[in-house]
Amino acid sequence: MNIVESVINITIEFLCIFFVSRAFTETKEHLLKTDIAFVVSSILAGCIIPEKYNILLLITGQVIFFTYILYRYSDTMLNRFFLFILSFGTTLLCQLIVMCLFMLFSLSLFPGYEYIMLNFCTFILIFLICRIFPVHNIYNLLINSSLPLRCIYTDTYVILLSFLLMGKLNLQNLYSKYIFVFVSITLLAAANICIIYYDQKMFYQQRELLSYMQKLPIYETLVDDIRASQHEYSNHLQSLRALPLSCPDYNSLCHALEQYTLQYSSHLNNYPLIQINMPLLAAALYSLFSSAEQKGISILFNIYSTVLKSTLPEYLLTDYVCILVNNAIDACQKNDSIFIYLSSSNGKTRFEIRNPSTIYYSPNKISQFFQSGYSTKNSDVSPRKHGYGLYYLLKNITKAKGDIGASCIKYDNQYQMIFFIEV
Repeated sequence: MNIVESVINITIEFLCIFFVSRAFTETKEHLLKTDIAFVVSSILAGCIIPEKYNILLLITGQVIFFTYILYRYSDTMLNRFFLFILSFGTTLLCQLIVMCLFMLFSLSLFPGYEYIMLNFCTFILIFLICRIFPVHNIYNLLINSSLPLRCIYTDTYVILLSFLLMGKLNLQNLYSKYIFVFVSITLLAAANICIIYYDQKMFYQQRELLSYMQKLPIYETLVDDIRASQHEYSNHLQSLRALPLSCPDYNSLCHALEQYTLQYSSHLNNYPLIQINMPLLAAALYSLFSSAEQKGISILFNIYSTVLKSTLPEYLLTDYVCILVNNAIDACQKNDSIFIYLSSSNGKTRFEIRNPSTIYYSPNKISQFFQSGYSTKNSDVSPRKHGYGLYYLLKNITKAKGDIGASCIKYDNQYQMIFFIEV
């Protein structure tokens, strides 16, 4: 292989790594001076090291590409290492696919320039894959996976590297065993897919279990409140039985019954909650209702739909709703009222909450509420614990292709802060 062929091959291989790594990290595809410097370094290494030292040349190329990933991206060392493994593995896998296609259809374009054609077709395949498919989800899945799964990815990298080493030493030998290589890669990919599937399945089950454990105090509060209501109901029955003895005439008995009925009806404000088809959401809202009531804050519910449908699991929808309700309770003072509207249409649930505000917030100010670390709460208490709830909501609701927004209006000579999510 002459110098020109080496330069072309190394440049194409670098562009493959460049596009793949950008696609995995969702980075804009702009070549910088750093990229050019690493290309030149790879070309110099390919020209200086004699062709007979294929192993040394291969190792040097891996070191240069890994150094490039470390220098070019800002993340933890482990995540950058897995980005390198994923980028290199994807590039090599595409090379093997192209090679198998060449061998299967007996393609022999430009004899003597097999490496150049192989790398060029690999670059075209990678470019199309990165443009068509959301490959960044694979990288996010990898960096969030468990340690055993990461070890499997590392083993996969070593196996793929051995195939590359075999091809570098004797390409014709690798060609002659392309069926063995293809079957090995297929089995390896199938094994990884199965492991990823069960790992993710276990991850979601653990997350649901964790969510249940976090919501357990809500159920306990609800059960305690039901017990207290039963006891209170028994006391009310005894009081009603005693009314004829304490009221001397008909008019006083009617007045006492009217007062008792008015007192009992105040506990029915949250009755619509038990009609909705999401028990976890209903229990969470009821628990927050009881918590607000202890602080002298009333919550009024307006349930438009009892059958709620959402694109999110119930436990996630409950988490997001609780963030908005807790924020509203924290923003209120004693004797304030919070209004909650709950409806469902077109397969989505809309949750809207209104709470009084002492000042008016402009749209520009409201947009800052959803920024990471921004908070209107007292930062002297625990500043690190504030300013992430709405940012977390915006990030996750947008990811779920839902809607989230806020506004400030003046109603009945009072400012009202409104937040809503629809997902």
